[in-house]
Amino acid sequence: MTSTLQIERELREGLEGCTEGPWSLGVGVKGELRLIRIYGPYDDERISGEFAKDEDAEHAARCDPDTIRLLLDELSRQREVIEKMQDALQPSADRLTSIDHLRLHVTDPETFGFDMDSAEGVVEAIDAALAAARALQQKGEAG
Repeated sequence: MTSTLQIERELREGLEGCTEGPWSLGVGVKGELRLIRIYGPYDDERISGEFAKDEDAEHAARCDPDTIRLLLDELSRQREVIEKMQDALQPSADRLTSIDHLRLHVTDPETFGFDMDSAEGVVEAIDAALAAARALQQKGEAG
């Protein structure tokens, strides 16, 4: 399966040398045939041949290089934002892993040398801290 990065790279490469946008539709008649064509920003600049269906021509006209470039730039910007958010959240994820690990050891009486009744308060405090940390992490993921 083709990756989105590969598709993005191919689309960017494909923009080189394309007629600038915006593109528009032109409808003509040739004999009994209705012809739909796409034109560049100048009236005499035909981009494509004829289309049989209006929907195909309309969609192709919406995909002018300026629009594709705008979408690719936004995709890149969103990818950068996601990477920054992941980097910012990684320390929280590491702390959650450490808290989970600590909780496992606290519930083992042999590790700390006290019985489970004494450990209950510690376990409850760790559970509360873990729940708060997870809530902060989810808030960061949702925002």
